[in-house]
Amino acid sequence: MNKILKFTVYFLFILFFWNVFVNASDSLVDFNVFINDIVLIANSNKKISIIKFFSDFNKIKDNKCSVKNRDSFIEFSPVCLLDPDKNFNLDINESLDYLLQWLNWFSKYYSENLESFVYEPAEPLYQFSELDRYKQYKFTMFEKIVITYMENKGQTIRMTKEMFSKMLFDRFSFYIVPTYLGNRWNCSATNYRLAISKLNWMELKAWKELNLNSLISYDPRSCKWTLWKNFMFFWWSCGASTQFFRLSLIMPNLDVIERYPHSKWRAYYYWNKIMWDDAAMFENSMKFIVKNNFSSSIYFRVYEQGDFSYLVWILPYKEKNYSEVNKSSNGLSASVYKKNYNIFGTLLNIYQFDSRYSSNYYGKS
Repeated sequence: MNKILKFTVYFLFILFFWNVFVNASDSLVDFNVFINDIVLIANSNKKISIIKFFSDFNKIKDNKCSVKNRDSFIEFSPVCLLDPDKNFNLDINESLDYLLQWLNWFSKYYSENLESFVYEPAEPLYQFSELDRYKQYKFTMFEKIVITYMENKGQTIRMTKEMFSKMLFDRFSFYIVPTYLGNRWNCSATNYRLAISKLNWMELKAWKELNLNSLISYDPRSCKWTLWKNFMFFWWSCGASTQFFRLSLIMPNLDVIERYPHSKWRAYYYWNKIMWDDAAMFENSMKFIVKNNFSSSIYFRVYEQGDFSYLVWILPYKEKNYSEVNKSSNGLSASVYKKNYNIFGTLLNIYQFDSRYSSNYYGKS
C-alpha cells in the first residue's frame, strides 16, 4: 500500500512539473519574467528536474549563443545564460554608450592627494532605478537544467540595452584617473584635450606596448602660442602622460617601460610643490611608454564632467589582483611605489619611480 501511495504522489509530481514546462511560453519573454519562471520551475521538484531533463542539458550545452541587436533591446537565446562571460560579446564601447545616459559615475578614482591607498577596480553607479533591480545571477544546476528546456522550446529572452550593458559591465573592471581642468589656460586645456582624445575609443591589445609620444605627435590643431619650431607636441600635452602614468600605478599588469619625471628637465616645473606621480614628455628624448601585460585587451574611454576630465580603462573581466600606491618625499627627493598583490593579499612585485629636484620654489635654487 505504501509503495502504491508513493508511486501515486511521485506520478502527480511528474504531471505537475511537466505541465509547468509544457505551458512555458516559446515566444519572446522579458528577462525578469524569464528569471522568475525558471526559479519557480527549478524549485518545484529538484529530484524530477535531474531525472527528467539531465539528458536535455547534455544535448544543448554545445549550442551557440544567439544575440540579436534590436532598436532598443537585445534578444538572446536561453543557452547564452549558461556561460555569459563567454557568450555575451556586445561591443564594449557601444555598450558603454548605452549606459552613459544612466551613469552617475564610478565608486572610486585614483587619489592624487593621498600618500597611500589601495585601489581595487571601481564599480559603475547608475541613476536608472531599473538597473538597480538587476543583479548578477549565478544559476544553480537545477536552474540551468530548466534553461536547457527553454532553449529546446525555442524561447527568446528580451532585455533593454541599458540592462544588458549593465550585465556585461558587472563582469568588467574599471580604473579611473581624474584631471582638473578648471584652472588651465585655454592653450593648456586645448593641448591636453587633443592629447588625451587620442586615447578615446582606443584598444590596447594584450602584450602590446604603447608609445604616447608617437600617438599624440604633430597634431596640426595644437595651440602653439609661440614662434617656436614645430615640436612634436606643446605645452601641457604632458597632462595626458601624467594621467596615463597614474593609471598605470593602479592597474596591476600595466607596466611602465619608460618614464621621466618633470624634475629631470625643469626642476621648478611645479613651482613650490614637489611631485612624485608625474610623467614628462619632450620630443623623442623623454618618452612615456607602457606595456599591457594583461591576458586581454584594455579599452580606453575619456569623459568630461564639470571641471574634470576622466581617463577610464576597462578590462573585460573581473581582475582579482590589485595595487597599492605609496608616495613619499624627503627634502627634494620624491618617490612613488606600486605594489601588486594577488587575491589572497600576497605581494607579487614592487615598482619604484623616483624624482630629484634642485629647487622647491619657482626660480630659486
